[in-house]
Amino acid sequence: MNSEVRLLLKARDAAFKSGDTEDYSRARTNLKWGIRKPKHAHKLHIEEHFHNNSDPRQMWKGTQTITDYKPSIQSLPTSNAFLPDELNHFFARFDKGVIQHTRNADSSTVVHPISLSPTEVHSALSRVDPSKSAGPDGIRRRVLRTYADQLAQVFTDIFNLSLSQATVPTCLKTTTIIPVPKHSSAERMNDFRHVALTPIVMKCFEKLVLSHLIACLPPTLDPHQFAYRPNRSTEDAISTAIHPALTHLDTSNTNIRMLFIDLSSAFNTVVPVVGRISNNDESAYREEIQSLSAWCSMNNLTLKATKTKELMVDFRKSSSSRHSPIYISGSEVKHVSSFKFLGVHISEDLSWHQNTSTL
Repeated sequence: MNSEVRLLLKARDAAFKSGDTEDYSRARTNLKWGIRKPKHAHKLHIEEHFHNNSDPRQMWKGTQTITDYKPSIQSLPTSNAFLPDELNHFFARFDKGVIQHTRNADSSTVVHPISLSPTEVHSALSRVDPSKSAGPDGIRRRVLRTYADQLAQVFTDIFNLSLSQATVPTCLKTTTIIPVPKHSSAERMNDFRHVALTPIVMKCFEKLVLSHLIACLPPTLDPHQFAYRPNRSTEDAISTAIHPALTHLDTSNTNIRMLFIDLSSAFNTVVPVVGRISNNDESAYREEIQSLSAWCSMNNLTLKATKTKELMVDFRKSSSSRHSPIYISGSEVKHVSSFKFLGVHISEDLSWHQNTSTL
């Protein structure tokens, strides 16, 4: 309601009190059209947020205005004064006891360091999103983008010097870790997800180096690697996990055991292990799990047995006996009738009823 509508309301009330029928009817008509005008203006204002589909920030702002959305603010418990130190030790626990394996460089091999051009650096600085927050160094994204012409040569010299000396400046390695609660009642250290806030300059540097590294990669990459590769998606990962199971079940006297392994503090990674079992021979399946567990121990990864689940698919009418459980680090893996993998519910009967009902 604006000032013009308020004046029309007062005029209508005055006409009603005066008892003049024509004046009252005219005041009501004026009020009716007076309300339509600001409503139409508000409608156009909201639609402006959706005209530019390439700007999701404006679209989300328009959606918030329409739905009157107010996000709930989660605050960390402040009663524990030692919480910051405890979080630091918890997030840095993988750095303890790590053995650095080094090898002598072959003197006969000539290594040419990556060299970046001012054009590449200028392009990276020009693509910086100015709407996001600055890093721990306090350098604003808008500054890097606005003055890309002046800063391109400066950062080119810094980046090339860092590459030639194989040393990253300390100011670029400084990272602010922000603990974000996974749910409202965060009590343990594992209830927080750490979000790293890194310098914007370092992000540009990493993207430039990444483009050179990708060009040097061989074409024979692991076919089961779907992340950070073009033309790959979660649908490919799901199909790769389900298709071998369906193909194997076409053979008589076969069953499937799918183990969804959860890796601790590995970006919520869930690795599926599909055991294609024939004639009740599970030796290869169990050896694969033991090998994976040993490899994770050698590479400082922790298998979370409590969050690891196993799904069994067995359509045999004469199932011989109860399937023996799987153990990881002495803990029994829980058997489930369905599991949500990459947003898709996979059930033990391989049907889509549960998945479609949750959409």
